[in-house]
Amino acid sequence: VNIATKPGHENHNEDFAGHKILDENNLTAVVADGMGGYSHGELASKVVVESFIKSVYENISEYDVKDCVMNAIKSANSEIGKITSEIKEQIGSAFAAVLIKKDILYLSWLGNVRVYLNRDGNIELLTRDHVLDTGYEIRLTRCLKGDSLRDDTPIRQIQLLNNDEICICTDGYYNKNVDDDSTMMKIVVTI
Repeated sequence: VNIATKPGHENHNEDFAGHKILDENNLTAVVADGMGGYSHGELASKVVVESFIKSVYENISEYDVKDCVMNAIKSANSEIGKITSEIKEQIGSAFAAVLIKKDILYLSWLGNVRVYLNRDGNIELLTRDHVLDTGYEIRLTRCLKGDSLRDDTPIRQIQLLNNDEICICTDGYYNKNVDDDSTMMKIVVTI
């Protein structure tokens, strides 16, 4: 597991990433991107990552994997809601998360954090951005911000092969050249 980050404008980074090896055959990894236009994006992204990982770690043996992932998303969303109430300001985050159980990849996302699969040099986008392009700005249509979640939160399941690489990254990574000042966050997992 490799994590790379680069602070953006004025050395400010509202992205956060984390992973946890659950045992010799299982791991989870999450990348979150705090929402522009809302306060405390760096706090929101950190809460999402830490809450998701904690929930997966505590519940992986008790639930079906997809239920475990959904419960972790609900837990992260609930934590965002608690912080919103405490600080009296709206916060939110886009995210993408993977849970690898033996050779099966489970992934979920809300917003525009993406998951890619690199298989033998062929790169495939596994997620679809939840955004609306108004022509002058791009707005998230789905994210974690402490309110109710839709019933159709995407959770995909994919068979992995030896040497597959999974890349989870924010728009600062996939939209920008590596040499500019954009914020970048990515996790790469090699199977």
